[in-house]
Amino acid sequence: MPAGTDSASVKYSTLLIDSLRLPQRFVTFPRDLHVARTLKSHHQGISIKSEFSMRTFRWLGLWIIVAGSGFLQLQGFMQLGADEPAAPARPRVTVRPRIKLISPPVKVAQPASSAAEKPAAKSKPAVEIAVEEAATIKPGAEATASHEQIAAVEVKGEEGSTLQTLSCTPDGKIVGLVAPGRYAPIGVTGKSAASSEVRLYSGEGKELQRWSLPFTGQSVGVGPNGTIYVAGDGRLAKYSADGKLLANVEVPHLAEALKDQEGLKKKAEEQLKQEQLSFLNSKKVYEQIVKQLEENKQRSPTEEQQLKTYKNYLENFDTNVAARTNRKIDDVVKQITSRLRMINGIAATEKDVYIACGEMVGYGYAIWRMDEDLANPERVLGPVSGCCGQMDIQARGDHFYLSENTKKRVAQYDRTGKLVSAFGKSGRESDGLSFGGCCNPMNCRVCATGDIITAESEGIVKRFSATGEFLGLVGYAKLTGGCKNVAVAASPKGDRVYFCDLPGSRIIILAAKKAEAAGE
Repeated sequence: MPAGTDSASVKYSTLLIDSLRLPQRFVTFPRDLHVARTLKSHHQGISIKSEFSMRTFRWLGLWIIVAGSGFLQLQGFMQLGADEPAAPARPRVTVRPRIKLISPPVKVAQPASSAAEKPAAKSKPAVEIAVEEAATIKPGAEATASHEQIAAVEVKGEEGSTLQTLSCTPDGKIVGLVAPGRYAPIGVTGKSAASSEVRLYSGEGKELQRWSLPFTGQSVGVGPNGTIYVAGDGRLAKYSADGKLLANVEVPHLAEALKDQEGLKKKAEEQLKQEQLSFLNSKKVYEQIVKQLEENKQRSPTEEQQLKTYKNYLENFDTNVAARTNRKIDDVVKQITSRLRMINGIAATEKDVYIACGEMVGYGYAIWRMDEDLANPERVLGPVSGCCGQMDIQARGDHFYLSENTKKRVAQYDRTGKLVSAFGKSGRESDGLSFGGCCNPMNCRVCATGDIITAESEGIVKRFSATGEFLGLVGYAKLTGGCKNVAVAASPKGDRVYFCDLPGSRIIILAAKKAEAAGE
């Protein structure tokens, strides 16, 4: 730790870092401090040491003042935001904290400033924050990968549209969805989303065909017979393998929800109550931090500034909370229906079509099943937790699969929503069954062979058997940016793996290494 930096400063400043990088389920700045329940499940990683300079603390202090004056309404979440900013392409690219509460509150220890001073007794603070690195692989592990990158196809859209996700047809064509960012303004007065389209590529990355969508696309999937399904902004479309539109319908359960206005109002009232409780919990956490700082009689200049900032925040807390919780019920109803319009994932089998979307109440996800004609909807699972606005769903036979990134696992369910099996665990490195980072695996794909491929935000792709046995590292694509939709797909034989580079708007093509291919 650098000279002049104390452990308490690291803890409080790390808290500020997380407050500016919230997952989708956090609506406003203080909501990230509802740590007793949500962040405990959100960050399940391994604690590591992290160093911050005093310059970083001063910078973060300015941000907390801004947040305290206005309840920073974060872009990128609740249908109004954007992806995290790009970072240098390194194996370790992000730092994520996790928070847990310890009662009763105790003093924060301050190191002695000189040999003549009596050092303070070591004690555990009421708010303990551990820092978690991005997912990494063991040194040299990349050399063991079964595939290597042979091409990166740049995908350019119009009016800001970029590659959002991808899939693969049974005959090996790549299906790319080119659209505005998932949290770009949709249905906002005075703003219009850029156009969306589906593009077909050969397995080598050559564009073969494209067609425009009649709505803003957010997810794409391919059925076993080659039928292409696209979903977004509350609508579902079905296309033939050559791009002929077969159906374009409103998400069935959304239409039903909109009919029940009284039911929506009741759910809105319930959500407002949940938010009020969350704000109260947030206030308690701030008060606890202030108490710790006040009890520490040997505060550093940094802690003095933090104490002043937190007190100022608490002075304006009630006014700012009132502005948020005194919303009209109709405004909350619009918020609820906007989450239902967001379709995070779509997948199809021979007889079923599944979608993952927001829940009616709260910030979890629901899984709905329909028939191949996009009718007869049934909610089969929910609420399911997911972070960073991501909930990937895949399907095969009579089962569907979820990348449950808050639980560090891939879970298999039968078509009624009953858990069949799961594999994965948290680990410092992404090795074997362990998934590193804060929110992995982000995506998965069930191959024609029954094997399951997983993708992590940092570009790590691994292969597992149908029963969850680790089979090896597929590849490691060096990416920029934080948590994101790293969709992955594979050719029918598995000799090609296609990876969605969301920040770079590229399709990364991984091919089996020559030695591997020769041995097949």
